Order: sequence, then C-alpha cells, then structure tokens
Amino acid sequence: MQGGAPTIDPIKILKKWKWALVAAVFVGVVLGVATNFVWGATYPFFQSTVVYEAMPPQDQTLLEAAQIDETALEQFMATQAARMLSPTVLEKATNDPRLLSEAPKWSSQFVTDTGFDSREAMNDLEERAKANPINGTFNIQLTVTWWDRNDVAAMAGLLKDAYMAELGDAKGRDNRQRRDAIQRAIDDIKQEITNLTERRSRLIRDEDVSSISEQSGTTRGKLQLIARDRNELLLEIRRMQVQLERMNEMLNSESGVRYSDTQRAMAENRPIVQGMKNEREGLEIRLNELRRSGFLPSHREYKRIERNIAALEQQISVSIERELAGIFDAEKDMLESELRAAMAQEADLVAREEVLELELQDLTRTIREINDMSNEIGALNQTLADRRSSLADLETTTSLESSGRVRVVESERIPEKRSMPKLFMTVPVGMLGMLGLVAGSILAIEFLDQRVKSTADLASMSRVKIMGSVPMAGEDPGATGKFETVFRDSDQSVIAESFRQIRTGLLKALDEGGHKSCLFVSGMPGAGSTSMVTNLGFACAGIERRVLLIDANFRRPSLHRHFGVDEGPGLGDVLVGAADLDDVIREVAPNLSLLTAGTPTHRVFERLNTQPMTSLLNQMASTYDLTFLDTAPAVVAGDAKALAQRCDSLVLVARAMVEKRGMVSRINNEFSDSPATKLGIILNGVRSAAGGYMKRNIRTSTAYHSSRGKGGSAAPAGSGKPGGGD
Repeated sequence: MQGGAPTIDPIKILKKWKWALVAAVFVGVVLGVATNFVWGATYPFFQSTVVYEAMPPQDQTLLEAAQIDETALEQFMATQAARMLSPTVLEKATNDPRLLSEAPKWSSQFVTDTGFDSREAMNDLEERAKANPINGTFNIQLTVTWWDRNDVAAMAGLLKDAYMAELGDAKGRDNRQRRDAIQRAIDDIKQEITNLTERRSRLIRDEDVSSISEQSGTTRGKLQLIARDRNELLLEIRRMQVQLERMNEMLNSESGVRYSDTQRAMAENRPIVQGMKNEREGLEIRLNELRRSGFLPSHREYKRIERNIAALEQQISVSIERELAGIFDAEKDMLESELRAAMAQEADLVAREEVLELELQDLTRTIREINDMSNEIGALNQTLADRRSSLADLETTTSLESSGRVRVVESERIPEKRSMPKLFMTVPVGMLGMLGLVAGSILAIEFLDQRVKSTADLASMSRVKIMGSVPMAGEDPGATGKFETVFRDSDQSVIAESFRQIRTGLLKALDEGGHKSCLFVSGMPGAGSTSMVTNLGFACAGIERRVLLIDANFRRPSLHRHFGVDEGPGLGDVLVGAADLDDVIREVAPNLSLLTAGTPTHRVFERLNTQPMTSLLNQMASTYDLTFLDTAPAVVAGDAKALAQRCDSLVLVARAMVEKRGMVSRINNEFSDSPATKLGIILNGVRSAAGGYMKRNIRTSTAYHSSRGKGGSAAPAGSGKPGGGD
C-alpha cells in the first residue's frame, strides 16, 4: 500500500469488535428512550411560528407588481430574514412594555434589583429565535423556541410587532432619503443648466457667432484657391527642375552640350558673326572676280584671298560656339532664377494656407463648443424631467398601502405539542451517537496509530522487503550487557538468535549480488543502525568472514566507544590525506576490524561523497569479505544519500513503536533510485505486545538455551544497562 498506510480489513474489524458494536447499539437505544422521557418531563421545548410573505417591488405605473426576478427576490428574502433578528428589532422587542406581562416566565429571569436587563434578554432572545426563507416559496418563517408554550407565543408576537414597526420606520426613512436625494439632484441639474446657458450666451456675444459661418465659408474658399494655385505652381517647379537636371547632365557629359536650332539661329544672328559672314562674302566676291579675270588658283592674290576666307570660316565657327555657350549659360541662369522665385512663391502659399487653417480651426472650435453646450443643455433638461417624474412617482408610491414588500400571512399561535424532545429523534440520535463513539474509538486504535509496531505493518507497504526483526532488549531475559555488543556478550540470547536469522538472509543477498560493501541507514536517531552494524559484524565474523566496520557517522561517531578504542585517526584522516589507510584500521576481534570516524578536525562531511571514498571501498573489497558502514540518520543529514552513491548495497533500519509508516515509506522511496542495491528493512526494538515475539515464546527460547548450557565464543557481559539501539 502506498505511503505506508495501514491495511484495514472491515470484515476482520467487525468480527473483532462485533459485541462492542452490538452493545453500543443497545446502549444507544436505551439512552435515546431515557433521554426522551427525562427531557420531556423536565425541560421540553415549544415553538411558535410567524410566517411572512415577500413581494416584488412596484413598477413605475404603480398599478401592478413588476415582473418577478426570483434571484433578486431570494436575496431580498435572505436580507429580511437577517433583519428580523437584527439588534434594532431585538432591542425593540425586549424594551416593549408588554413583555413582562405577556411573557412573565421568560422575562423574569432577566429582572434584577436594578431593573430589567434588556441586554441579556436580547442575547437570549437572539439564541432562541430563528428566521429563514421557506424553500420553494416566497415566504419567510420566524420561529421562537422555549419551554413555556404561552411565553413562546408572546415572544414570537413581540418580535413580529417589532419587525413590522422597524420595517415601517425604515420605509419612511428610506423614502425621505430618496426624496431628498432626488430633490438635490434636481437643484444641481437646474444650476448646471443655468451655468451652461450663461456660458453659451457669453460665447455667442463675444465671438459674434452671426458672422462666424460667413467667415468660415470665406476662409474655406481662400484655402481652395491657394490649394489650386499651389498645385499648379508645384507642377511648374517640377518642370523647371527637370529641365535644369537635363542641362546639368549635358554640361557634365563627355559629348558636350547639344544646342537647339533656335539657339544656333540666335548665335548666327549675333552682330559679330554677321560681320564675319559679310567679310567672307566680300572675299568670295573678290575671288570670283579674279576667276573671271583669268587668274589661276596658283596666283599669289588668289591664294591670299583663299587663305583669308578659310581663316574667316574658322573664326565664324569659334564665334558661333562661344555665342552658343553664352546663350546656354544665360538660359540656365534665367531658369534657376525663375525656379527660386517659384519656390519662394510656393513657400508663401504654404504660410498663407497655415494661417487660414488656424483661423478655420478657431472658427470650427467655437461653433463646436456652442453646439456641445446646446446638446448638453438638452440632455440636462431631459434628465431634469426624469428626476421630476421619479419624485412624483415616489410621492405617489409612499401613499399606497401596497408599497410595503413584506406582510404577515400567519400570526403566532400558542403551540399545542412540544417540538422537542421527540422519540423518533432521540432514539436514532442516541443509537448513532453511541455507535459513532465506539466506532471512532475502534478506528483510532486500528488506524490512527501510524507507528510501526511489527513486521506486518512493514509488509503492508509497497516495495518493502523485510530482512527480519530484533526484539526489544528489555523483554529478553537472556540479553545482558550493552545492546550494541549483545551478540558477543550474550550469544545464546533471543536477540543473538535474531541476528543469526538476519545474517542468513543478508549474506545470501550479498553473495547473490556480488556485493562487498553494505551501508546501514536509519531514519531517526535511536533507530539502532549502529547496533545492527556491530552485532551483524560479530555474527558474520563468527562464521569465518573477514569483516571491516567503518564508522561513517561524522556527526555522532560511536563505534570507537563500543570497542574501547580511540576516536582517531580514522576515516576522516584518510579521506583528507592526513593518514594512511593501513595505519588506522584496528583489529577488534577475530576476523573483525574497525575503521573509526577519525579526529574531529578531519571529519569533513563533503569528503564522504568524493572519489577517495570510492577508492577506499574498492581497496577494502580486495582485503575483506564484507564492509559494513554506519552513518548519520537520513532525516538529520544527507550523508546516507551520498554514501549510497558509492556503496554496493544498503539496509534500512527502523525502530518499532517510534517511527511512523509514512516516514519509513518516504525514506524507503528516497533510496529507491540510488546505485546501491536496497536489500531490505530490519525492524529493531519489537515489543511482544506489537506482535512477532510473544513473551511466552521468548521465555521458552531462553529456557531451552539455558538447559543445554552455554556455548560458542561469547565474552563476558558488559556493564551497560539493556538498550534498544543508538
């Protein structure tokens, strides 16, 4: 069973306790009958009841009830039920002058020398009265319980009258508060309407609203014209920019500028070019005259004129190119000047547009503000009308008798029969009460005690193997000396025989698994892991096994005391390199050696979980048949978990009547995933009352061993008192 929970067999428990349960039923029936008669004869109880009906609220037409909202009505009923027993209602009922005469027996218990103690009467009446909605209806039931039938009816009537009076007062207060709140709201709305009207009038007067619409239209028209002019100007600016880009590209190109026909015509019509052309024409005329006169091209004058004509042709070409460049540069400069002027004009249009937009925004904001005020005044007028209507409805509702939402449908009456006790209630209650008391006691005995008492409790846990149990030392008359060395000192005791039985199963498990090192782990201090290490060490050494005991409990080492040797040097010194292993191992008995914990300054807890510890165990595996390690309890230190990573196997040790199933199961699960093979659990300190070792069997075993005489290699008993573990 998971978590170490005990196994409960209902059939077994019923058989075991059947007569106790039968007796509980009989006693319960008798007790119920007796209670009914004694109670009814001495102090019976009577109940008087008042029934109210809760109604839905009236709607605004005041002619019929509004549609019923059951959830809201249920909440209203719960509120009124609590209100019926509120301090205000209780105070009115207990201070009613009719109380002393109509309920004399109940009220007399609160009359003192100084007068009537209304405070105590209120507290008592609150305990005796109950108010609850009746399921499935719209009714509320007020019930008062007491032992006198006349007084209980009077108390219910006084509570009814006090509640109805409080309901009327509360209704009046509520109506007044609502009326005042509505009137305050009406006054506030009127004042707000007046303020808004004055603000609107002042704004219309100051801003001359009559001309705002005209100004707004004019401004929008100007903005449209500016937008149109700006678009046209932007197109012209883009055209000039494109033309300038083309001129700059021609200036920067390797092929030079490509002049237009117009530019060439302008260059050729320049006076300087025309003068050269005229001079050339004169020379050409002179040359023609020479031809007609019969001059040959070889004539000196003919050649001179031809040279002059060629020179003039070259000068004309150069002059035209120079004039073309000038015309191009002039056109480019003019285009750049026009572009700058256009961009300046566009910036001016943008500035004028921004100014006009600001003016339009101011005009629009003023118009919107006036419209918002008008809308808000209209909404406030509507709200004012609603508030006035609500006030008129409230005045009309207050005058109606049906405006109250709770009315009495059944008044109080003097009860004819007692409400308590009743036989059909006292007998089952007495029977079930006694049966429950006995059953609870049985469960407390069988289930609630979570301590491990015997190996049967361990067997009920999952994944738990039991290696054996050791009886409590005080119940074994044959066990003398210290419990830690009982196998050596009292080898014929029942406890020594228990260790022999455990030794058999332990050696079988170690041999089958090929394990040389075994870690003994206890859950709580005092469980007895040290006793298991020493006594099983003696037991295994007695059958010619070479055994090494290692005290790995660096927190409370004790093996050195049980064998009468010094504490150090030991394991701690070896792990820190302060001593050699061969120098610190002591032989304490035939085939039995001991490695103590070491000097306190060298006992470093973290060293137990290091490679040197693993190397030490491997080295001892080649020298000794078995290595048993004692360590600190698992619940107070993590040393056991660290060592479980380096040992071949481990054995858990639990102490009967001390450790609980849950803790044993938890520790068992914690070591389930460790590399060390978990061999099982040894239960130490088992009492005869817990099962497993009856006192008669222990005495029989002791007598048997005594009759055949002592044997073996037992040493004289030690001086310590019988113990149960360390």
